[in-house]
Order: sequence, then C-alpha cells, then structure tokens
Amino acid sequence: MATSLRFQIQKGFSRLVTKYAILSGSILLLLVAAFVLYTTRSNLVSQSDIVRTQLKSQITATLAQADTLIRSPVLWTGLMDSFGRETYLKPLLKQLNRNEDTKFVLLDYQGRVFVETPGANAEAVEVMRQMLPAVNLETTAVQLLRAEHDNDLLLILLPITSPLSDAPLGYLMTQFSVTSSIRELNVDDRLHISFNLQPEFASPMSWWFLSENYTDQIVVGDYKLRYDTRYAMSLLPNMVMLFGLLVMTSLLGYLFVRRTELWLSAFAAQLTYQLDQLVRYAQDIFAGKQVEIESEADRADEIGTVVNTLEALLLEQGRSQERLRKLAYEDPLTGLPNFVRFYELSLLHLAESAQASRPLTLLFVDVNQLKHINDIYGHEAGNKVIQASALLLERSLPQPCLVSRRSGDEFIAWAEIDDHQLYRLSESLAAFDVDYQNVSIPVTLTMGAARYPQDAQVFDDLIFCAEYALKQAKNRARNTYAIFDEQLGLRLIRNKQIEERIATALRQCEIKPFYQPKVDMVTGQVAGFEALARWYDPKLGWIQPDEFLPIVEHLRMFSDLTNCMLTGIFSDVDKIVARFPGAKIAFNASPQDFQREHLIDSILDYAKSQPHGLANFELELTEQDIAGLDEDIIEKLNILIQAGIHVAIDDFGTKYSSLSRLTTLPLHRLKIDLSFVSNITEAKGEEIVRLIVSLAKTLNLEITAEGVETLRQRDLLVACGCRNAQGWLYQKALPLSELMNLPTVLLPAEKSNDV
Repeated sequence: MATSLRFQIQKGFSRLVTKYAILSGSILLLLVAAFVLYTTRSNLVSQSDIVRTQLKSQITATLAQADTLIRSPVLWTGLMDSFGRETYLKPLLKQLNRNEDTKFVLLDYQGRVFVETPGANAEAVEVMRQMLPAVNLETTAVQLLRAEHDNDLLLILLPITSPLSDAPLGYLMTQFSVTSSIRELNVDDRLHISFNLQPEFASPMSWWFLSENYTDQIVVGDYKLRYDTRYAMSLLPNMVMLFGLLVMTSLLGYLFVRRTELWLSAFAAQLTYQLDQLVRYAQDIFAGKQVEIESEADRADEIGTVVNTLEALLLEQGRSQERLRKLAYEDPLTGLPNFVRFYELSLLHLAESAQASRPLTLLFVDVNQLKHINDIYGHEAGNKVIQASALLLERSLPQPCLVSRRSGDEFIAWAEIDDHQLYRLSESLAAFDVDYQNVSIPVTLTMGAARYPQDAQVFDDLIFCAEYALKQAKNRARNTYAIFDEQLGLRLIRNKQIEERIATALRQCEIKPFYQPKVDMVTGQVAGFEALARWYDPKLGWIQPDEFLPIVEHLRMFSDLTNCMLTGIFSDVDKIVARFPGAKIAFNASPQDFQREHLIDSILDYAKSQPHGLANFELELTEQDIAGLDEDIIEKLNILIQAGIHVAIDDFGTKYSSLSRLTTLPLHRLKIDLSFVSNITEAKGEEIVRLIVSLAKTLNLEITAEGVETLRQRDLLVACGCRNAQGWLYQKALPLSELMNLPTVLLPAEKSNDV
C-alpha cells in the first residue's frame, strides 16, 4: 500500500520535528511571556510617570497659587473689609476657579464661607471647618475626601495672615479633584490608581496584578505635602493572549510536522530573527534607550501583531510625554513658559545673579484695554494682540531674559538691564499696531519695574514691588511705565496705614468738616459755605483729601464718609447760621448714599427737629451722579427737596450730562468747575464760561464759580454775569473755630494759602 509523502516526512522526521517544535514553541512562549511582562511593566512605569508628573505639577501649581494668594495684600484687605470684599475677592476667586478640577474657597477666621464659590463641595468645606482647631500659623491641614462618584478630593487648608496680625485673618481652602485630573490624561483603562495621604499599601495585590508604589513630596514656600500613590495593571488580558498564543503555537507545531525540513528550517530561521528583534526591543526599552521599531508591513502573524502594537505604544507614549510637557510648562496661546515654569527658572537665575553680583530687573507688563479690543474686534483679535505682545517682548528684551504670560492680559519678565535701557525699552513697547483682517488695531502697554537687589532680595517681594509699580503707572496714565523706588515704597506704606486707620476714623468721626466761604464777588458778602472733608490723625498727621478719598472710593465707604460729615455739619450749623444769617452750607453726596435708608432717615429726622427744616443746606451732586440716577433715587431726592434742601450740580462741564435731565430735575444751582475758571483769561475759556452762565440763566439757576484765585479771574467772571464764587482769593477751608472769627464781608487777597 502506497503511502503519501506527508506521511513519510511525518514518520521520518516526526521525532526530530516534534522535539524542535516543542523546543521552539516553548522558547517562543517564554520570550513572548517575558516580552509581555516587560511591556506591561514598561507601560505601568510609563503611565505611572505620566500620572505622577501631572499630579505633582498640578498640586504644586495649586499650592503655589494658594501660597501666592494668601500672601496677597489684596486678600488681606478684602478679609478686613466688611463692605468692599465683593469688589476684590469675587473677581479674584472667579479668575482662580476657572479650572473645574481646582476650587479655592475663602473662609473667615471662624470657618464660615467668606465669598460664595460656585462648584465648591459642601462636604469638603464642612470637613475643613472641623479641622480649624488643628491649624495655626505654622501648620497646614491636609485631608483626602472620598466624594461621590468615586471622586477623590485633596483638601488643603492654609491660614491667611498679614504682617500686622498675629492671628489668622481667615483660611484658604483648596479643593483639588485628583480623580478628574487623572481622568483628563486618558491613561490606559487597565491602570488602577490609588491616592492616599498615608501609606496604605503594605499588603500586595493579587498575583495577576503588577503594581508600583510611590511616595512623593511637594515643597512650596514653607509648605510641605506628602502623599502615596499605587499604580497597578492587570496581567489577566495578557494571560489570555498567552493562552491563545499557546494554542496557536500548538497548531504551528502540528503544521511543522506536516511540512518539509526545508520549510521548517526556513520558518525557524525567520522566527528566530523576529524573536531576536523583540528581545532587543525589550532590552532597549528597559535600558532607557531610544527605540525605533523595524516593522514589516506584510506580516500578519502574531509576531507582526506584537511588533505593530509595540510600535504604536511607543509612539503614543512619546506623544503623551510631549503633551504633558506642554501642559505643565507652556502657555498654550503664546508658547511662552507659564508662570509655574517661569517661577522655577527665575529662582535658579536669581541665585546665579546673587552669586555673580549681577543686577536684575523684573517687569510687569499689562496690555491696556484688552477687554475693549475683545468687545470691538472679537476674542480672536484679542488673542492676536496677546501673541503679538509676547513676540514683541521676546524680541525687545536683551539676553539673558525670560518672558512669561502671567494672566489674561499680563506678562511678567526679567532681564539684566539698567534704568537707561529700561527707559528705551518702555519707549519701544509703549504703542504698536496689530493687523487683523485688514484692520490695524492700536495696542498700548503699561509697565511696572522692580530691581534686584536694591528694591527686594526675595523673588516674591520683587514680584510684589513690580506689580505695585504697574498699578501706579496705570493710575498715572496708560502706555507708560513706573519704577519701584523709595518714594513708591513710602507711599505704599502710608496708603496701607491709611487703609488700616480709615475705618476707625470714620466710625469715630475723626474726619471733620472744614468750611470754605462762598462770596458775592461784587459786595464781598459771605453767602454760604461748602463743607470739605479734612482729617488729622494723631499718628500720621494731616492726611490730604487726595490721599484718603481714593481709598474711601476703593473701599466703597463713601456713605460712611457722608454720614461722618453730616454728623459734624449738623453739630455746627446753628453756630454758623447765627454768625452768618441766611448762609447755606453745601455738602457732597453720591447716588450710593441714597441707597442707604439710614442716611436719608437721619437727614429727615434732623429736618423735623429744626424750625426751618433743611433750608440752610445745599446738596451737591456731580454731572456723572445726575446721569446715573434711577427712578428710586430721584424719588428720595425729591423727598429731601420737599423738606427744604437745595440741589446743585458740582464740577459742571467736566462730564457728559443730558440737557433734558437738567430741565426735568428740580435744580437750584450750577457750579462752574475750576478747570474752566483757570482758563478764563484765554479767549476760548472766557467764551465757554459765558455759555455756561447763559445756560444757567436760561434754566433759572443760580451760579457759583469754583477755584477763583486771582483778581483777573474775579473781574472776568463778574463781567460774564457770575457773582458768586469760592476760592483762595477770598479764603481757604477753615475749621469751625476759625470760621467764627471771619467777618461777614471778605475782601480779596491775591495770594495762595496752604490748606
């Protein structure tokens, strides 16, 4: 009986081929198992490195933001301010809380929420409140909260102090979502991650899991945070793959038996080459070398699948690391280093500058009117302006330098330049144009500068000084610059002292009314007085109105100032009227004053106790106040007018006002602003004053000129038809004691007196 060639080959070489197949299959399985183990371990290490780096970067950035925030004078001021906290803190917290993964919650010293923070976890706030007794000026409370939906929240509680207080002003709670931060990385679904503040990984996981345990520590300023993470990856899918590979290897062994020795030899040679290649890849990966996969596009067997999978894994790993680097250290719009990276590099350079005794200038640069540009041209145009500003800064600063985008419209940079170079730099950065869709957008920059080491020796203090210089430059004028110097430092200290003492001064009515006479310039008869705020502090001495009035406005305490002034005026009015019969006392108020029912009630209660009501009073409102009056405030104003008070428009001509509003309001007097009076000696200035006087007479309003200082001004005003005036030509503002010694008729004296 004839036998087939297959049978003869199987019979003749079955033992040899079987042994060879078993040996080859075993080697294949062992190598693939080793490769799978190596690959899984490499994937585990790679994925854990990505997650660790991201977590550490984000927690460091969050803690750095919190550390910077609790050192901010703006935050101290807001915690001490019972009226103006919404103005400072709500926009500040809204800016910081744009990231959904991180929330900053401000608590007062009793643990109550100071400013409502949307998105904050109520359970987290309660947990932190319970930890307040354990927190002092030297410690930081840290807690891990297992919230709903498997969301791990890292809670950090920092005490907020100021240099002037030994006790916490409040607490800043940072709520950082560990789970959301990890989820955004799109890591391998097989990766299991456990995050704990205390080591909880003493017992190993199941034998089909590979795991890595890490302990990380973050140091930001005086704060340290230690946490432990476990990363585990299941081998079960790989074991299933190995089982399938075993079945396929058995099938291949069966086929080997059915093939010729030549085919078996060729296949073995090809298989050995591929296995050697896989081993080399595995060794290079674990050695940390750059691996380039030599894939064969026409291979469709298991080894080809493994090679292609490994190639895809290494490519994705490289992309993930690049995305992570950009996310952690770059501003996505400009490509500049973000502030976290800028801060790290700046500390290193500052240390080098200190050793080499090289000066360094820190710059805070603000893009003026960016919101206006966004509103007019669109946000894409605003982005173009930001990018152009970044490029201009990089090109203009001499090397070595470093530029970073600090926030939406602010940049921070340093360079080794002197004051002369700084002046030239400010000229080159002052103004430029950005072309966008065939439109030329004008852009201006404002800059503040502080120098190391003369202005500050600590980098955080240097940042604070440069930022304060920027604020001063913006207060003076746009597209200019200011250098922090001793004068600014003294002003900063004095403004801080005024802020600390003004609330007490208003509460105790230490700010008192001084009275400047209003005179009939033809007869010299005293017709009335304007009450002006004056403040003498036992510690700070005389504080000028241009010093404390901006702070009053900044702290939204104008109503308290008005109440303080009226208290003094009500006390003085009887003596003034007795000495100057028929004189009216004018005082200033704002629309915000009418929103406080207590103030209106106080004026009306006083009117009820007087036989002539409010006939001796005149209320002065600015044009801007008149334009902003709503129906409710106008109704309250009419109530005061019915009680006898007169109403005057102060600083007329300096703001826009509607003539229709002037004709409908029950006004009595119009006051010419001193800017027009000072220019009356010029032809155009005189013509403007004549027009204002003509308008007042047409509306049947009395008219008073402010800031009259010379006889020439007096004569021209009288010639224009204005008889009443106030100014240093007649008298400065006086306290009540000196006012009582004034004659009822004042003669002009063409000279200036200090207030």
